[in-house]
Amino acid sequence: MEIAEIQILQLFPDDLSRVIQPMSHRFYSVGIHPCQVDQNYQQRIEQLSSFAAFPWVVAIGEAGFDKRCSTNSDLQRLAFTEMAMLAEQIQKPLIIHCVKAWQEIIALHKSLRSSVPWMIHGFRGKPALAQSLLNQGFYLSHGDKFNPDSVRVTPLDRLCIETDESTVSIETLYYKIAFQKHVPVHVLLENANGLFRYLDIEQTFPCIDAHAHRSLIC
Repeated sequence: MEIAEIQILQLFPDDLSRVIQPMSHRFYSVGIHPCQVDQNYQQRIEQLSSFAAFPWVVAIGEAGFDKRCSTNSDLQRLAFTEMAMLAEQIQKPLIIHCVKAWQEIIALHKSLRSSVPWMIHGFRGKPALAQSLLNQGFYLSHGDKFNPDSVRVTPLDRLCIETDESTVSIETLYYKIAFQKHVPVHVLLENANGLFRYLDIEQTFPCIDAHAHRSLIC
């Protein structure tokens, strides 16, 4: 079974003028990774804002918190808040990178009262954490190193699938996750990645790669 693929390709500020262009099988997210935040983050977010309204830009992010990197935590919080507000302003989903900062993300989700979906990308956590995030209204995106138990507790309408930086194909991941969910792959195709189902795409139920870093130039 050959499955049509739609990529949502992650772009950072330095990529924007070089790469971004409309393509039939590709859309984009734009953001600043928390480990790349610096004192000039506001200028970089202004740069992102000039691209964010393009119809082929469908999400803001990566944005978030990473306690492993050297970036000051206050700077991470300020940049994240700005990007969350941008996502709210243009009414597009927010794609979140989070490492060891779950309480911070949950607290900001509550305080900002966002009306747009917040998607945790590359989720590998345990099912208890998955359930807690789901209870707060988050979407969870699972990639090559997914936790099978967490996949099983994620409802299809809140489940996203991504390759991120993996060389494993998105089609392979759909089959692996369908197996864990005990559903036919066509059911997964019809129901997963719900926050991107508004995209104007011709194919019937394509597999949407919710977060990809691959193939920047092709």
